[in-house]
Amino acid sequence: MLIRLLIYLLFAIAIVLVYRMKREFIYYVPIFNILADVSFNYFDAFSAPTILRAVVLTLFLVMFWEQLVKMDIMRAMYLFFFYILIILLFSGEMLVSFKTVAQVILSMSVFVAGYKYITNYDRYRKLLESLNWVIVAGFVAAAAGYVFDIGRTLEYTAGTQYEGEAEFIGLLGSGGLYGPAVALALLPVIMQNRYRNMPRWVLWAVSAGLYIFIILNVRRTAIMIPIIGFVSSLLFYRRQTKVLRYLFLFAVTLALLAPVYRPLLEKRVAARAELGRFEKGFIQTESRYTENLEMLRKIREFDDPLAIITGIGNNIFAEHIEQGKIVRRMYHSDTAKLVYGTGLIGLLIYLVIYGQMLVLILRIPRARILNEYRSAALTLWIISVFVSFNGSITLVTFRTMSFLLMGSFIGMANAVIKSHGAVLAVKRQKGKPA
Repeated sequence: MLIRLLIYLLFAIAIVLVYRMKREFIYYVPIFNILADVSFNYFDAFSAPTILRAVVLTLFLVMFWEQLVKMDIMRAMYLFFFYILIILLFSGEMLVSFKTVAQVILSMSVFVAGYKYITNYDRYRKLLESLNWVIVAGFVAAAAGYVFDIGRTLEYTAGTQYEGEAEFIGLLGSGGLYGPAVALALLPVIMQNRYRNMPRWVLWAVSAGLYIFIILNVRRTAIMIPIIGFVSSLLFYRRQTKVLRYLFLFAVTLALLAPVYRPLLEKRVAARAELGRFEKGFIQTESRYTENLEMLRKIREFDDPLAIITGIGNNIFAEHIEQGKIVRRMYHSDTAKLVYGTGLIGLLIYLVIYGQMLVLILRIPRARILNEYRSAALTLWIISVFVSFNGSITLVTFRTMSFLLMGSFIGMANAVIKSHGAVLAVKRQKGKPA
């Protein structure tokens, strides 16, 4: 009871902060979503915290109402919102469909907030500094599970096929760690813009600890997000020497701590092996693979043209619900979920959104002064595409962080271009690196 009261207090404080800080609440959006994910351990899937998080994000976006209604950027995103709202009217599971449609719209709309507001270095630095606390919160939430045996359990140890006891993995779970993993992926950029709010060695130690907890979850997607971030930084970031230094220190830290976490890791890898996860040909039975094959089969057969083309006739984002009850496994990959719920039209519009974002990123000149923004935005775009194959469209925290930060990096780059346009143009004409 006390914990629930504290959670309600958290949301009340968040609402007050939005009202008082208005647009500056943007610095609290990442950590707020992490704490909201923690709260779901003590409530049902669709309960007060779900509604209160939507209220907080809606109030925050209202502060950007003038910028949102201009629709002068990412028009495909607005078209997608309009389309899924129309398809929502045909859902036979209105409550579940509406909840997810709202989550999708809110988590993607923050792109505009980041793009329009993060337009000077002071705001940019503050936003990056807020990611320090995302890393700390992710570490604490995960550590709590191991120390106090609370939170979520590792799914591979919770089933009847596993002979041992279910093992706790913390207050965030596997999907909940995607947000902190995104912060780890941007660690080279965070370190570069750190401003004394946290000693470097503390941030480094907590980051290493967080990644160990992510590894112990033995979930490929979460493990790969920081790896993609560092590899992308090596390919696109001009400070490769620093990135290599960070990567080397990170690897050394993990190696030195290996004796501490290796026995548990080997035990959990063995638990996955017992379920046949490493057997040859397992991928062909993996649900995320088979659900996409099922969608392709339905498209080829074309038995229900209206549902295949528009999604009408299926319950958008509620494919696993019938008469208010769960009757089957929900689709996890974004492609299968979109084809089933929104049809080929919805999937096409969604792909155009990612195409528009990529164009905005690639249009940022390859100038030294803009390299950090360009490379970071491209890193997040790659991560977002990668995670979509596993399924991310309903992960509010991961999506909110990804879209907010992508918009911020692109917006910051455009602000620099506007203020240094003449200088950049002259340097490009002379063929000199900016």
